[in-house]
Amino acid sequence: EEEGNAPLVPTFCLDLKALPAAEQFLLARYTLHEQVYFHKTTRCVEAMIAKLLRKVAGYAQKGVRKASEVGLEKSHPLFQFFLKGGDTLENYLALDDVVVTAAIERMTKANDPEVAQLAGRLRSRELYKTLDISAFGADRGKQAAAARKIDRNFKDQIDAETVLKDEGATLSIYSQIGGDDEKAHKKLRILDGKKNPVEITGLSKIITALGEKRAFTRYYFANDSDRAAARSGEAV
Repeated sequence: EEEGNAPLVPTFCLDLKALPAAEQFLLARYTLHEQVYFHKTTRCVEAMIAKLLRKVAGYAQKGVRKASEVGLEKSHPLFQFFLKGGDTLENYLALDDVVVTAAIERMTKANDPEVAQLAGRLRSRELYKTLDISAFGADRGKQAAAARKIDRNFKDQIDAETVLKDEGATLSIYSQIGGDDEKAHKKLRILDGKKNPVEITGLSKIITALGEKRAFTRYYFANDSDRAAARSGEAV
């Protein structure tokens, strides 16, 4: 619970003897995010699907007659969701993994060749090629310089989405909440030797040492030659 004039909220508070278990829990969650949710292949597939859905949304905003351009019937739940005024709770709940996966198969026969090609690549797992700026070394200054050069050299491809830029994702084992009332419910507190609740960062050297956020910047290239040129620092 929060103290003083702050609101009372439910939060985690563990006994001191549970500290090792809490550390292992945070380590396991961190590893899961690093190796699964933030894995380059996972993020690449997500970026490609997002690109495909943007194409569907673009046609849907032009009306139901454009459904064939993306290989879907006008009554298909995915197309209905992207129609003007179609983003209702009912239409959203009609979407699930099965519906979207089946839609990707249908989109391989879209009239729009870009939609058909992208859907086909997803179905056949011919994914875009990833370039993580960590490939340019651990120095953040060099990484930032490399990203700026890629942004400059591949501006047209990024605008056309034949190169997809993935930035803004951050990963940390635990972010100290401190006095942030809005996030108070996310605090993980440990009772110290005097039975006072202390945020885990105040007792765990492991969590404190791994507390710095890691930022990810990646590029996904539709063409292998573009990736090779970006990796070598050459302009196209």
